[in-house]
Amino acid sequence: MYLFIPKNIKEVYELQEYYDGLILSLENLSINYPEFTLEEIKQIIKEIKNKKIFINLNKNMHNKDIPYLKEIMKELDNLEIEGILYYDLSVPNIGSKHNLVWSVCHMTTNYKTCEFWYKRGIKYTFLSNEITLEEIKEISENTKMELMVQVFGYTPIFASIRDIVKNYRKTFNLKDASKVNYIKHEEELYPIVNEKETVVYNSKILNAIDEIEEYKKMNIKYFIINSFLIDDIKEVLKNFKTNTKFNYQNQGKGFLYEETIYKVKKWENPNY
Repeated sequence: MYLFIPKNIKEVYELQEYYDGLILSLENLSINYPEFTLEEIKQIIKEIKNKKIFINLNKNMHNKDIPYLKEIMKELDNLEIEGILYYDLSVPNIGSKHNLVWSVCHMTTNYKTCEFWYKRGIKYTFLSNEITLEEIKEISENTKMELMVQVFGYTPIFASIRDIVKNYRKTFNLKDASKVNYIKHEEELYPIVNEKETVVYNSKILNAIDEIEEYKKMNIKYFIINSFLIDDIKEVLKNFKTNTKFNYQNQGKGFLYEETIYKVKKWENPNY
């Protein structure tokens, strides 16, 4: 089942024959993805039929966010949605009648984390974009949770709710912080968005069309396609829907075949 993260409401309507569900990020309570207002989300739920809709509330909440979050959780209880993606523990603490999805793009890297949340009534988890295919397989064999994986699009590698780039604008030569800019490192260009928050994305566009059949053998229920910075997303959705192999410009496999290893440099004191 393909879950689509749209850039705007136009994509929601024009591309609905090519996806099975949506992930819609709620304005002011999410990070990493394009946001929608509550009224837009209500409109989509009313008019888009036979699709599973998840609401993304993956922001790290501050004290000032809690009153609004409580109001939103009550509003969402009255809507026909499949579930709510969350990162901050205030979301399950407030509670919802809907399914909750543990969704931290760097945090769910092992099956014991899945076990922890499953015992607490959480049905779904969005697996980390930074684990290998073998690690995903091992998790799938050792959890009862329904798993989500991203199979296409830019993947975030750093996020902050603060406008941290503002302090370094001269360094990065950014003229307008509200637009997408790029940081160059070792000949690779990393997209950086600095609007309400700062998000840095991987330089390569993840394309896991070749791994779909392998995923289907695992306990993977949802495949996520992110349209951020992708102009021809319609063709991408069609290819996944029809299981048509394709190559995409500047594509990569993320960490599916490359284990992340952090090495600490040996510190040498010249006085010893």
